[in-house]
Amino acid sequence: MIKRTLVTLRLEETGDASTSSGRPKSQSSVQLGLKTLCRDLATKQKGLMKSKGEKYEGMSDDALSHENVNLLQEIKECNQKTAVVKDLIQTLDDKYEDSKRYIAIQRYRLMKIMVKTFLQESPRS
Repeated sequence: MIKRTLVTLRLEETGDASTSSGRPKSQSSVQLGLKTLCRDLATKQKGLMKSKGEKYEGMSDDALSHENVNLLQEIKECNQKTAVVKDLIQTLDDKYEDSKRYIAIQRYRLMKIMVKTFLQESPRS
């Protein structure tokens, strides 16, 4: 599960078509997944733009500037939360790679502790 999450994040960040183990994924399956993801995202974005356009249509300049400040604050908070989650995932990745040095029984115990720690430290909103 950890490895799948990391591969997904790496694909989204770099656009790379290989797994963390170095084996290339099928180019067509990656492209198909990305096309589907982009199509879904575009559809959602169109719906949001239409509903937001209706929301802001009758607002005054002061109300729009106030809403802009609120949205900028929300973006800042989301970016901070995203940074925290990325750090947690990077820590998980490091611990996962370190756990490969141990035999299976010890590794299972280490990974169990790692997941418990992650769930306890993860930010709740």
